Amino acid sequence: MISILIFHQLNKRLPSSQQIEVDQSVNLLLNWLISAYDREHKGRILVFSLKVALSHLCTGKLMDKLRYIFTQISDSSGYQVQEKFEDYLKAVLALPTAVCEGPSFGYNDTASRSCFDGKGRVNVNDFLNVLMSDPGPQCLMWLPILHRMSQAETAVHPVQCEGCHRESFMGFRYKCQRCYNYQLCQDCFWRGRTSGNHTDTHEMKEYLSYKSPAKQIGHSLKKSFRCVPSKTNHKIPTFSDVPEKKIDLTNIVPPTPVMVHNDLQDARSHSIDLSSVESGPTSSRSPSKLNASIDTTRIDDEHRLIARYAARLAADATNAVSCLSLQMFFSFLFFRKIFLCL
Repeated sequence: MISILIFHQLNKRLPSSQQIEVDQSVNLLLNWLISAYDREHKGRILVFSLKVALSHLCTGKLMDKLRYIFTQISDSSGYQVQEKFEDYLKAVLALPTAVCEGPSFGYNDTASRSCFDGKGRVNVNDFLNVLMSDPGPQCLMWLPILHRMSQAETAVHPVQCEGCHRESFMGFRYKCQRCYNYQLCQDCFWRGRTSGNHTDTHEMKEYLSYKSPAKQIGHSLKKSFRCVPSKTNHKIPTFSDVPEKKIDLTNIVPPTPVMVHNDLQDARSHSIDLSSVESGPTSSRSPSKLNASIDTTRIDDEHRLIARYAARLAADATNAVSCLSLQMFFSFLFFRKIFLCL
């Protein structure tokens, strides 16, 4: 259900020509997660492993992802728990292992010690400095590359690839530093395709995006007139050692609805008469009590609607489509209540 909601919401942001098949994408993701985290075929995946996988595979800044991970592996004082960090390494290194990169980036007993020796206390700044250093720990060298790939997968380069002769392509773009205006797409560069006088020994520069020649000339002119400051080493910002407060959802998450399988008439017998709210003189009630009574009646009315819908679908238990509709209806009411509370 989580993956279905994620893909449905992401699909709404894409133009109609680039929308994906949600069902197919959900099946591919679930099958891949099961193959990565359920190698013993126990039929379950740890929630922590699911958090690690989804947070690292989604788009976003690498620093934000690592800051979220630190909130999951730190204690109430804001310091890293070594045992939880080892669990994080096991979960995150299962991703390259699932694509047959286990010999190079799989988990081993020395992976944790290669990041932290375990002697000193590690706060969020120490955690970010180690994992975002260049070069970083050997077991996590693939993580910045994966992040760059997620950034470049939607970038369009309106230039011709000298390897496959495509007029435009998406992904990484590689430009030779020796051959004039010689550029390759990521497929040709990774497969070692060359043409003309270009060889694999030539130095190539990687580009995540495309800038038109006019923008490049304008940027060069600004630099020549010292309008653009020279590039400095981007340092990792320093964050407070005070642990971030976790979001408390207890006040907005509704209680789990009780499944009703009896007749529709029984569900109606337990409903509340809405006219009882309006009966009696309003002058005898305070506004706060009246609002509380209306809110209670509204919640009870929603429960009555759920009971009716459940009783109607329970009449045909063999209909799988009805069961799926019931699940989607409960999810709709769940997120509707969250939206109303926000």
